Amino acid sequence: MSRTRILLLLTAAAPALAQGDPERPTPSAPVPPLTLGARQIEVEAERPDLHGPIGVIGEHPMYDGAWQFSYRYEREDFGGLLDGKSGVSKKDVFDQGFSRAPGSLTREKHLLTALYGYSEQLSLLVTIPWVSNDMRFENPGGGTFSARTIGMGDVLLQGLYRLREKGDGGLHLNVGVSLPTGSHDEKDTLPSSGGNTVKLPYPMQLGSGTVDVHPGLTWVHLDEGTSWGTQLIQTLRYTENSDGYGLGNETRATAWVARQFRPDLSGSLRVAWEHLDDYTGFDDELDASIGPSLDPDAQGGDRLHFFLGVNYTHPGGHRFAGEFGGPIFQDLNGPQLETDIIYRVGWQFSF
Repeated sequence: MSRTRILLLLTAAAPALAQGDPERPTPSAPVPPLTLGARQIEVEAERPDLHGPIGVIGEHPMYDGAWQFSYRYEREDFGGLLDGKSGVSKKDVFDQGFSRAPGSLTREKHLLTALYGYSEQLSLLVTIPWVSNDMRFENPGGGTFSARTIGMGDVLLQGLYRLREKGDGGLHLNVGVSLPTGSHDEKDTLPSSGGNTVKLPYPMQLGSGTVDVHPGLTWVHLDEGTSWGTQLIQTLRYTENSDGYGLGNETRATAWVARQFRPDLSGSLRVAWEHLDDYTGFDDELDASIGPSLDPDAQGGDRLHFFLGVNYTHPGGHRFAGEFGGPIFQDLNGPQLETDIIYRVGWQFSF
């Protein structure tokens, strides 16, 4: 058959092909490729309160195969002194025979976290902290001086294991261990040290110096437009560090409720209680008679905080969050600096 005849036959058949053969199905139109993977589509559909307030870490496991990276900035300001529930003055501290009184403390933390959904039941979380402490002291003559420490804190490794799943919420187990990557041997030159560097007080150290265990439970429930959750985390310390002391055990419990205002915006209310035991042992480079911040028996206590928070989701798997609050109750083994106010802001990226 000649090329010319073939072209004529194809031209004649073109209208029939365009209309389709009634005896055979018309081919479906090609489906354009998705610009987002299936997991990213799930992330895009997340409501802003699916994850808890920015001050709660390890409150929500990830989907199988999904990642979340986040950055958090925290600032805690301490000022004024408490002994039990009662406020005390610096004169009261000096009347007890101390030659130095803590005046204020600003503690800042930069937290980098990576969360990975290893399976439908298990997510893995690592938290890397960068810590700075800026502490001011006063002596009986009214003179003041400051000292500062800065560096990496103790790295925390956690597993989040689902025990019961209910929608996007449910109950999961938190199992963690912290590594002694933070320094507990910070020193500086002080006005009373004669030009020599001396060990700084316990609250200014950056790490515990021990491997610590962090067990806990988290429950999250989501309703239409509203969510709430609770979390209980303990820090258990079984040994003392190379300087002869160990930080006290800690118990932290929190509960929150969040409400969606828009599909991309939610607000939250949260209460957080923390109990800290006093230290065990003592650092023989620190003289507890100088001031209460050098006394291992003046580091524990109970605090109850209240926070207001906000979560905002942005296309592309981004979440921006903030939280601020302060104490509504404190009972401290003092004399010890009381908490004034706490700020937290953060960014999370999920994919």
